Amino acid sequence: MNQNLLVRNKALPNLPKVQCRRMPIGAENLRFIQDDKTGAVKVSGYAVKWDSINFYGEKFIRGAFAEVCAAFVAGTKKIHAYYNHGWRLWYIDSSITMRIGKYTVIKEDEIGLYVELEFTPGLAIARDVAAMVQHGTVDGFSIAFYPVGDLDYDDKGTHVEIRRADMYEISVVDEPSDDSARR
Repeated sequence: MNQNLLVRNKALPNLPKVQCRRMPIGAENLRFIQDDKTGAVKVSGYAVKWDSINFYGEKFIRGAFAEVCAAFVAGTKKIHAYYNHGWRLWYIDSSITMRIGKYTVIKEDEIGLYVELEFTPGLAIARDVAAMVQHGTVDGFSIAFYPVGDLDYDDKGTHVEIRRADMYEISVVDEPSDDSARR
C-alpha cells in the first residue's frame, strides 16, 4: 500500500483512525450568509476538487464520496465540523475539541465535494472561526477520511486516484495541503 495512505494518528488509540487532507476554500467558490433571525453564519465551498492532487499525492475521483453523500442526505451518517481537526488536540485544550457547527449540505457536483457549514450561534470558538474565515485569515477545508481499501484506489506512480472513501469529519483549517489552489 502507498505510504501516503497510512493512518496518521496511530499513537492515539481512542481516536478514530482517519487521515486528514486539506483543501483551500478559495474566494471564487466561497460564500457567506448570515441569518437575520438566528444570527447564524453559514459558509459554503469545496472540501475536495476533482482535478486537484493534494500534498499527499492523492486525487479524489468524482463518485468517491457518493455513498457518504447519500447516507448524509438519508440522515444515517453525520459528518462533524471542527476547527483544525480539533478533536485530535484534546491533550492541549478541551475547548478546541468542540464542534464548531453543522453541515447542512454535503454533495458531489461537477467541480468537487461541495459543502455548506452553519456555525453554531453563541459558541465562542464558532464565532471566532467564522470571523477568521470572513476576514480571510483562515482559508481552507480539510477532510478526515477512513483508510481506503486496496480496491478503492489506483496507484498511478506520480499520485494515487481514490475512487471510494468514507469520511469522519470536515474541518475549517489554517493550512490546506493543496497549495496550488490557494487564492
